[in-house]
Amino acid sequence: MDLSSPEAAAIALQTQQLLNEFTYDVDVNGGKDVLTFYTADGSVNLAMGVYKTHKEVRKYYDEFATMTSGRTARHTFMNFRFAIESKTQAVVNFVSIYYSGPGAAPVTEFTGPSVVSDCRVTCKREADGRWRIFEFHARPVFRKT
Repeated sequence: MDLSSPEAAAIALQTQQLLNEFTYDVDVNGGKDVLTFYTADGSVNLAMGVYKTHKEVRKYYDEFATMTSGRTARHTFMNFRFAIESKTQAVVNFVSIYYSGPGAAPVTEFTGPSVVSDCRVTCKREADGRWRIFEFHARPVFRKT
């Protein structure tokens, strides 16, 4: 699809907003509603494992919430590149910069991002008209040790 078309621009905006709402849920809401952002057959593909069912995806985000409990964290996404494959499927490539530090905001004890990752997210528009994540794929490029 021609990325300069109004339809492609709308899809790019809608999928970017999906990712913004998704990461807000993960960072601020502990991922309580995270499954609403995934298709029924959606998956998470990370360096530490692949989570293919809603049950596995839910377990991953629950473990992530437990691991980050008592910390303030934010994912920031940048350098978006969109491949609009059809009216119902788009691939969004971007860089995720993850900040995490001890305690409540504002966090003052950190030296920079905890992880910087290259991400590829395949989004599908479902029958209800909503865009959802079919596959979230991320690999770290930089990781604080």
